[in-house]
Amino acid sequence: MQAAYRPYPEGNLALSCKGSTRIPATYGDQAVNNSMSYKSYTASMSFDAEDKIIVGRVLDIDDIISFHGESGAEFETNFRRVVDDYISACEQLGSIAEKPASGKLMRRVAPNVHAAALKAAARSGVSLNKWAEQALSAASREASDQR
Repeated sequence: MQAAYRPYPEGNLALSCKGSTRIPATYGDQAVNNSMSYKSYTASMSFDAEDKIIVGRVLDIDDIISFHGESGAEFETNFRRVVDDYISACEQLGSIAEKPASGKLMRRVAPNVHAAALKAAARSGVSLNKWAEQALSAASREASDQR
């Protein structure tokens, strides 16, 4: 059965993905939430007991992308469709689609900076990755405070 695409009432796009496809359920009045992923985007999955639909929203980006489906298959199809539509719309508008941060950051630095960072991390008793994370976090907070 092929599901028809219906945008969520606000008219936002929907995304689909190849992740966990467990369908959320309810226990009493409490919803059970899950998520799925597609093309590095992750969507929340919440069951709306009143409307009997699965509602999704793309997570970890500033743009608001929401969608729904009446079944797990329709939800996944609509999720994939909204992600593809979002990427396409951004390209048509001449902008770059926002991507969630992966948590991986590869940088090349001068050998003397690398050596100094290794020594600073050792003095702090943490790994270079942890030390760099702390330094980047502090620098990003400082930059935000200056705005």
